Amino acid sequence: MVQVYDKLGGVGKVDAYQSGFQARELDPFLTNKVAMKIDGSWVTNNIARFGPDLDFGLVPAPVPADRLHHRGRFKDEKDTFITWAGGFSYAIPRGSAHPEEAWEFIKWMSSPEAGVIDAKAQKAYNESKHRPFVPNLSANRKTNTAVFSQFAPASPKFRQTMLQFVSMMELARFRPVTFVGQKLWDEHVRAFEAATHHATLYPKLSTHDASQKAMDEGTRVVQRELDKVFQKNRFELLNPAIPIAIVIGVLVPGMAFVGWRLIKLLRLRRMARSEATAGMIFAAPWMFGFVVLTAGPILASIFLSFCDYDVLHPARFIGLNNYTELFGSDSTNLFKSLGNVFYTAFWGIPLGICTSLAVAMLLNAKVKGMSFYRTFFYLPSIVPVVASAVLWAWVLNGDPNRGLLNAAWKASIGQWFGIAPPGWFGAEQWAKPGLILQGLWGAGAGMILWLAGLQGVPAHLYEAADLDGAGWWAKFCNVTLPMLSPYIFFNFIMGTINALQEFDRVYVLSGGDPSRSIGPVDSLLMPVMYLFKNAFQYFKMGYASALAWILFIIILALTLIQFKLAPRWVYYEAEQK
Repeated sequence: MVQVYDKLGGVGKVDAYQSGFQARELDPFLTNKVAMKIDGSWVTNNIARFGPDLDFGLVPAPVPADRLHHRGRFKDEKDTFITWAGGFSYAIPRGSAHPEEAWEFIKWMSSPEAGVIDAKAQKAYNESKHRPFVPNLSANRKTNTAVFSQFAPASPKFRQTMLQFVSMMELARFRPVTFVGQKLWDEHVRAFEAATHHATLYPKLSTHDASQKAMDEGTRVVQRELDKVFQKNRFELLNPAIPIAIVIGVLVPGMAFVGWRLIKLLRLRRMARSEATAGMIFAAPWMFGFVVLTAGPILASIFLSFCDYDVLHPARFIGLNNYTELFGSDSTNLFKSLGNVFYTAFWGIPLGICTSLAVAMLLNAKVKGMSFYRTFFYLPSIVPVVASAVLWAWVLNGDPNRGLLNAAWKASIGQWFGIAPPGWFGAEQWAKPGLILQGLWGAGAGMILWLAGLQGVPAHLYEAADLDGAGWWAKFCNVTLPMLSPYIFFNFIMGTINALQEFDRVYVLSGGDPSRSIGPVDSLLMPVMYLFKNAFQYFKMGYASALAWILFIIILALTLIQFKLAPRWVYYEAEQK
């Protein structure tokens, strides 16, 4: 595949072309944008639904060269073709209260009887939606026979296709059924991307060596996860009395403080006591929510950061292992995500400040219809983040034939100067600039703050500057900027925090699919996104908690540094008075 990508002009060119591919009815195979695709039996349902008249054929994948006989012939008939099987498997967690009943349920769910019931229900649902029905394949051949005898597709084309899939099952290879299956899958994806991007990641290695290095690195990651599971018994289960004692130690002083305030409240005069009581009643729901929904999870995350916890099994105390892994064997992912944040913050925060300030200065002019212009520039900032991310994924599509911006680029700059349009989210070097550009669209939110600051600059300062003969640039540098320095400081603080907490946009751009990398070669991997993957895809809650506290410490440290440096350049008029 690396050789194929290289012959097509490199992985960047291919990624840019396929970055705008959609699924279902917009599948490029169904819309005649590609003539061939690698897919499985599950795609036949989409073809039957969205392209029932499509003229298509099914061809097994060719075998690798090393499986051929040295004379160019196959070793035996089974080596003629190769295919693979995938999907999911049922599992019984260790320590389950009813393993025998669970095993009986799994056997029934895998039986022909269950397969027929499932197919019957699915067919009824499809018919209620006026959709054609093509049954899914099972790993149980008897189930396939039973299902196809009753629910075979009416169309000969689809019936023959599914029967061909069934006949290829004896040639299929499958990845191991393992409790680290998601990690194994993700490392396959990462290894493939690392190998195809060998020109940027492994510039000094040959195609073969780059591919081998990528696979070896993935193997080490998966083996490390397996070793952790097999060795977890050497750690003791977390004693529930310890966190309970710490929680009580935190809550008792808090309750004592509340009781002390209530005693003082009773000593107040009647009018003051009535007002204070009303205030306590109104604040009570927030205080309850804070203790239960915020303070509780915060305390729990502290405990879990020192534990191995996967939700299904009791937590085990492992000390600093999560933190040592973060900065040791897994430091590549951590520093990759922090490097991405540094890039977006270094360029995105100043560009965002300059853009919103420039818009605010234009909207601060006294011209007719200014309220309309202010509303117009503010509207993008209230568009939901998910809708904005989907919109910009279309606008910044790397394919010039589908991306709005690249189509305009191709018709102007590309035609006049012969410069190819950027790949944006489909190219490693353009993914982060695309994210920054998308963020500038919501500059209207910051514009409101800048507008308030500009209108708060005393007019006599500009009058004094005019008397001194200052031009517009001198007035901007010596009057406007110093008076706006508190707003600049606030935007730097909030911009840094928002950059380190970036999640929703990159989640949408990745499609929310755990099998996809976050941008080409993880070029959009952010700390919170990495935390999410570990917590809710790998179920490494302890590891994710440790990452959350590392992120908290980084945010706290950067904020304190900015507050420490603020007196050197932030001007507060009240302090001067």
